[in-house]
Amino acid sequence: MKKEPKYYEVLLYLYNQKQEGKRYTHYYLLRKIIFDEETVKKYNHARRHKIVIDTRVCGYMGKLCRKNLCLVCYEYGTFSGYRITQKGIDLLKEKNKILTKH
Repeated sequence: MKKEPKYYEVLLYLYNQKQEGKRYTHYYLLRKIIFDEETVKKYNHARRHKIVIDTRVCGYMGKLCRKNLCLVCYEYGTFSGYRITQKGIDLLKEKNKILTKH
């Protein structure tokens, strides 16, 4: 059986963060959603390896941003985090990941 793409979980997490009133989500909170626990432990073991997993998370999120499913947020010229776009919300509704209000 084919497994669903991981980005549905990421978009659902971003959607839930938006519903809780958070303006954006930082990439370090997305590590455990995108990668399994073993991979996160492997890269968090040494200081220089943290950069590798953070770069991989940001690269993954960059792919979602290019598809217009999420946005990169900057505040005062520095990176603040990611948030879901309306296109991302519509995709979740289409795949029945979130309930629609009628």
